[in-house]
Amino acid sequence: FEVKASFLRNEKGDAVGLVGVDRDITERKEMEKSLRDSQRKEMRNALNLAFLSRAAMELVEITPEENIYDFISWKVRELAGNAIVIILSYDVSAKTITIESFSGPKGTSDYIISITNGNPVGLRTQIQEAEMLHRAGNPELHQVKGGLEELTLGAIPKDVSAKFSAHFNLGESYSISLV
Repeated sequence: FEVKASFLRNEKGDAVGLVGVDRDITERKEMEKSLRDSQRKEMRNALNLAFLSRAAMELVEITPEENIYDFISWKVRELAGNAIVIILSYDVSAKTITIESFSGPKGTSDYIISITNGNPVGLRTQIQEAEMLHRAGNPELHQVKGGLEELTLGAIPKDVSAKFSAHFNLGESYSISLV
């Protein structure tokens, strides 16, 4: 509500009463919020389009010697900020997934290498086709409860996943399929 009030004064200027008007401004406030939300969304969309345009131009300039998975990982991190990004590939004939890229904030790679005794990039694990098809068929961002172990479909073991999550104080994990 919006309230406006004024004193009612006599001929001498003394306050002898109060006159007030109150008005329900809920609808106006909702419209203002909707406008602000719309403007934020429009700005975010413009920034995302600019990002995608730059990324597309950079993508076509990648040489055969450069790692496309690292490029994708860096671009996702550019969008997501302080994220840990793992890129997996799926070999249909061998029914395996391979960690193709693993990136994150400073120290991420060194720490994962120290607790796995090697670079996780290149780790390969067998997978059930139905499980991969379920993942590949889900282009929506969804929460993954099992941390790195579940994100990598078992390529990174549960104990390593727990150490990594504790070390970096990781919260929720999410996955999206880019097929």
